[in-house]
Amino acid sequence: MSPVFFQDYELYINSIKRIMDIPTEILGVGHGKVCTGKEVQEYYKDGLLAAQEAFAEIKSKLEKGISEEAVTTELFAKYITGALAYYPEDMMLGSMYQLVKSVKNCLT
Repeated sequence: MSPVFFQDYELYINSIKRIMDIPTEILGVGHGKVCTGKEVQEYYKDGLLAAQEAFAEIKSKLEKGISEEAVTTELFAKYITGALAYYPEDMMLGSMYQLVKSVKNCLT
């Protein structure tokens, strides 16, 4: 699952947690599948975990002095697979760069 906390990491995490409290029977995910029943909560949990893991990975790399460009390239290789690989490369690199910038903003 590709993390999508492009604007504000804390807002993204808090939003997922709030949505998890809403009773949901069916969830149609853009660019994804339709979840029903217990799959909905699992999808939310997977999204939360993916964001937390990506944040920790990006933070660690930046703190080690790895360049934003190198981290962006690594994220692209890791997350832009399957159907996401059909999107324009420059657009998807830009999306991964936004993740890096979002983490960097939290660190300053």
